[in-house]
Amino acid sequence: MPVNGAEITLKELISDAFLKGAGRDRFGRNRRELESEANNMAAWFQNYYGGTEDGSEEKRLNILDTSLREIRANQGEFTAEIENGIRSHPGAKVKQAAKLGFLIDHLNRKYDLECDVSFVDKFKQEDRSIRLLEILKYLHSGSKTREEIAAKFDISERLLSEDLKTLRKGFEFMGTKIQISGELKRKVNTYESPIHPVFLALNSAEIYALTLGLKLLTENTIFQQTLGRVSDLIYLQLSDFARELIDSQPEAKEIEFKGEERKFLSSLQMVGSYDRPFSQYIKSQRVCLVKYFLNEEEKTVKGTLHLAPKNSGRFQSICVQSAEGSLIIPIDDIAGIY
Repeated sequence: MPVNGAEITLKELISDAFLKGAGRDRFGRNRRELESEANNMAAWFQNYYGGTEDGSEEKRLNILDTSLREIRANQGEFTAEIENGIRSHPGAKVKQAAKLGFLIDHLNRKYDLECDVSFVDKFKQEDRSIRLLEILKYLHSGSKTREEIAAKFDISERLLSEDLKTLRKGFEFMGTKIQISGELKRKVNTYESPIHPVFLALNSAEIYALTLGLKLLTENTIFQQTLGRVSDLIYLQLSDFARELIDSQPEAKEIEFKGEERKFLSSLQMVGSYDRPFSQYIKSQRVCLVKYFLNEEEKTVKGTLHLAPKNSGRFQSICVQSAEGSLIIPIDDIAGIY
């Protein structure tokens, strides 16, 4: 450490980290490129340190003139404001977090600091979860080679193999388990029952509509089971405050929210879970056997399911299209679908 090391500035510390020793080993020995890395890091501190919330400008004011002594005295605050800055960074957060982690590691090693660099792994994990969700959606669009998928997400085929293995085993995102149903088809990398990750930032009125509203509107309709489950899953994700808000509504006394496990169910799993999986058969147009009662006599009909015409109780009846023609059956008369 230099004699006056305690007063060395952050700007000088950045130059020292990137232009010497480990910096050269990690970022190359071309001085122009190393200077560019150091300048980019200094610019990042001037633009993003502390985040972009109100008042953060003061934290960035003269940040590059901050001394090692000041950093040593406020190590927790220093790394916390770096993490805030990464969250505000519009570019590749993982790459920026890795470079900042390198800088902090350098300070820890050379100047005996004890700054926490665990935030780097945190951003790696967040980035991977987002990538896994994007891969799920990308695979919807037809057959892809491993090489094409890896190129799309700018990762190696080895890392892609690890991601696909994780998708088959299942992973948790925001409290929900997501898992590909069945195996990926060889060479084309498609899978059965595509998963559709959806994120919604809702206000309280929209939450009301998608919990109590869905339950009330779909009661005794062909969508009761499917949309009822959607409502249950939304309710389970709410904060305690939001649940209390929903529970305090007069209509809540009429409604029951099921506390089932938050996980993806494939269409096949839903067919096996419900006795009358109307939505699944309407969507798939698969031939099925419908058992129903007519004048207290049990009957069966084989065909595909469709929405009933508008003038025939559209959501309280189902239309079965069979070889003999169309048959409208009230859902209250249906015993099961197979």
